[in-house]
Amino acid sequence: MSKTLYELIKTTTWYEVEDMLKEFYPDEDHVFFKLEYWKISNITPKETDYQIELDLQLFSEPNEEVSSEDFYYEVDEDQPYNLITDEMWSIYLNFSLSEKSLAEIPAEEILAHILFEILAGDIEQLMV
Repeated sequence: MSKTLYELIKTTTWYEVEDMLKEFYPDEDHVFFKLEYWKISNITPKETDYQIELDLQLFSEPNEEVSSEDFYYEVDEDQPYNLITDEMWSIYLNFSLSEKSLAEIPAEEILAHILFEILAGDIEQLMV
């Protein structure tokens, strides 16, 4: 059964998500992500006419350790994070997570990657 981003947030704590952010994105401003996590925890998802499903995929490199650098994107040093309005968050919160992602990846890890993709990366890469 798929879940929305909003439902996934309600099943995690900030501390679980923060641990994943520190593991995968150690050089990022975790205080910024914390403020966004708390903000979106209190936003009501907006119903839309379209369905968006996000899909995160695990990957492995044979005989090589995966580095957190494998997850980084190039970001603008002057504006390292995307500024997302409450209105946009209310739409994003209604996005569904693929059943495959939910089965293979823990909720807190999914949220860490999604927060990073929305705030510092390119969310469109996750849409299927």
